[in-house]
Amino acid sequence: MLLPPAGAFKLLGRLSDLRRLDPESRFDRLDVNPARWTLAINRSWLEEGIRRGHPFLILSRRAGAGTVFEWEWRHLRLAGYRRFGRWLLHDGMSSAPTIDLGWIPLPDEHLSMLRAVVERARAAQAAGRDGGDWNDVIAGVLAGIEESDAAVRSRFPGLGRSFEPKAGHELQPFLALSPWVLGLPFPAPVPGWLLLALRALPLHILGVTREPAWADGRWCSPAEYFFHDLDHARFKIREDLLALGYDCPDAYQSAAGEPPSTLDASTGLHRGFLHVVRGLIREAGAQLWRRAPERLALARRVMDCLSSLRSRDQTLADAAELVLLEIVHEKSFPMDSAVVSRELGNGAHVQKLRRKCASGFYGSEGPGGEVTGRFDEARAWLAARMAATG
Repeated sequence: MLLPPAGAFKLLGRLSDLRRLDPESRFDRLDVNPARWTLAINRSWLEEGIRRGHPFLILSRRAGAGTVFEWEWRHLRLAGYRRFGRWLLHDGMSSAPTIDLGWIPLPDEHLSMLRAVVERARAAQAAGRDGGDWNDVIAGVLAGIEESDAAVRSRFPGLGRSFEPKAGHELQPFLALSPWVLGLPFPAPVPGWLLLALRALPLHILGVTREPAWADGRWCSPAEYFFHDLDHARFKIREDLLALGYDCPDAYQSAAGEPPSTLDASTGLHRGFLHVVRGLIREAGAQLWRRAPERLALARRVMDCLSSLRSRDQTLADAAELVLLEIVHEKSFPMDSAVVSRELGNGAHVQKLRRKCASGFYGSEGPGGEVTGRFDEARAWLAARMAATG
């Protein structure tokens, strides 16, 4: 089972099951020497999770009456927790959300976690709190990535560094946007349909891998892959604000007729802009969350149409998914009916997509000629669907 990032939840189970986990993992579990264990220590560990509103992931089968595991269940139920699949979630998280995520085809444990992250963010927004707890989770995930990165680079010394110097300095400004904008660590590779679905929310995937992973035409180390996704996230945030009518500077600028670049020749540093977003995010973020239900409904309608098409014409559906990903992921535009319809009228996206396919941008997972030859047809099909469903 793929587990969400360590620190985002607590693991609940029998000691024998907990000790089967990698001892180097950072999962929050109560694993103490039985000679030192006391009920008070156990209660304190549970109460810490309850205070923070953390979900509890059930690792073991439910034990019989009279066991410590059974006592933990009862303690959490009395505190307002209810079971959903393999999770125990507080009623405040598990109540039917205004934002409908149930249609996203994720495993139950990931879908429950996604709901918990969204509901905690909305609660923090309502209470005027920052997203400190979740930012601590991301910091812990990144620490693990950096350890893996050193090991991977020792095995593959030829791996380049591009995204980390380009976007690494934007990490702290990005985290400062929480709880209005969130990062979601997720195991790589990330499926295209999930990128499409989550583009409706101010929630941005940060890919997690312990091995080299392919992205943007090259093999990336674990840290490079993470910062590649952070680079995507920051430009999506910029396009979200532009669509709302806010001004937001572009990191890409031209100088002396040179192609646009994020590198500032006068300082030798890459440009950033999330520090500007921070001053706007409380107002702009509230608007993004208000639009989230409508944008999720649009994403669902489009993905339902793609699923129906796939049952009749697989290659056209593959081409349409790539065209839509080029617009809302690669070019960062929001999952907004008016914006997507506008961009589907721009043939430049299909032209760029063809150049990417020809250059090996997608690596071994790239589409064949039967798909690339139908990009124009796919663009027309998407435009018609947007007109009918948007």
